Amino acid sequence: MLLSTIHHDQPMKPLDRVVFWIEFIMCHK
Repeated sequence: MLLSTIHHDQPMKPLDRVVFWIEFIMCHK
């Protein structure tokens, strides 16, 4: 999965991951 690759390549803090997912969901609605 692409997202898994992104997470492995760019380890994020939990808060950053939450923001990332919120933006991702908003953009892909």
